[in-house]
Amino acid sequence: MNHKDIKNSLEISNIKTAVLVLKEDILNDNFDFFKITKNGKLKTVKKNNES
Repeated sequence: MNHKDIKNSLEISNIKTAVLVLKEDILNDNFDFFKITKNGKLKTVKKNNES
């Protein structure tokens, strides 16, 4: 399932599906994390396996 196919609701089944899809994205390295700098810009957070 693609994250775009997930219904936007707080039903337990939809939350469980969203968590599973998120986990798959992270495990398959299809997910990037960002942080907001003091200047308000987005900065990519390096993954543990990157130097």
